[in-house]
Order: sequence, then structure tokens, then C-alpha cells
Amino acid sequence: MSAIGRPRARGFTLIEALVVVAITGLIGALAFPRLDAAIAAQAFRTATATLARALEDARARAIRSAEAVPVAIVDGGHAVRVADGAPIALPADYVVSTPDQPVVRFFADGTASGGRMLLLGKGHRAALAVAAATGHVSVSVIS
Repeated sequence: MSAIGRPRARGFTLIEALVVVAITGLIGALAFPRLDAAIAAQAFRTATATLARALEDARARAIRSAEAVPVAIVDGGHAVRVADGAPIALPADYVVSTPDQPVVRFFADGTASGGRMLLLGKGHRAALAVAAATGHVSVSVIS
């Protein structure tokens, strides 16, 4: 009881609850663009790593099997296929293209036909180059 004999009210007033909701909404509005950018950046890293891994796996497979292994772009650029395997899909909204030749081939001695693949999407771009003499795959972020 208070000094004047009435019991004290417990809990929050409507104004206090509205202030908390408003502050929470403000924090969410400020954080959302950063979260969206972080998600887009992670999708780009995933797409780049997926493409580089497919190329490196094709080189390893060529050396292991002592046969040429092609890597081709399929599904309108939304996936790549290593030899006769299943298509390896890229994350949504990402497309791969080749300015040089549509297929990169890796040979039994580790060399390759060489070439470049460009990864495009959501404001990001990367170039993946395959060195003909070594079959080495290098990634350069353009954006």
C-alpha cells in the first residue's frame, strides 16, 4: 500500500507499451537493409564457391580417370554439369555465362582447354578463369 492507503497499480501503461513497440520497430527498420545485404553477399559467396568447386572437381576427376572431363553450362545458365552428371544448381537469381567458349574441358594431365566463366546476379559479378597450361581455377570479384 502507498502512503495514502491505496494499493499501487502494477504492470505497464498503454503509453509505455507503445513506446517499446515503436523503439523495436525503429531498430528493426534500421537493421533490415543490413540483413538483406548480408544475405545477398552470402548467396554470392555460395554461388562463386559452387562454381569454383565444380571446376576443381572436374579437373580432379579428369586426372583420376585419365579421361577428358567437360564442364558445360545448362538450364539457361542457372546450373553447370560436369561430364554426364546431374546439373549443379546455382543459388536463385545467379546466372553463369562464358564469353570464350561454352564448354571448359579438363584433361588427364591436369591441363584444360582454358576459358572464363562469368557469374552475374543481384549486383555482384565474378570471373572464374581456368588456366589452359595448369587447369588452375582462379576467382576474381568484379563488383
